[in-house]
Amino acid sequence: MGGQVNEMGEALFAHTSPIHLDQRGWLRFENVVVEELIAEMTMAREVIGEKGAFESAAQRD
Repeated sequence: MGGQVNEMGEALFAHTSPIHLDQRGWLRFENVVVEELIAEMTMAREVIGEKGAFESAAQRD
């Protein structure tokens, strides 16, 4: 995983766990929820870029 570690010396990683709702054969997908999650992730990236503390430019990347 690139050899990068967090503050505790553990390998950095991320994962997602999709949640699917099947109600009587109908799969439910809410576009507005997806859009909100994307906006939240975009904002988090911006805040991290502005306020994050990095040891090097490579770590920031």
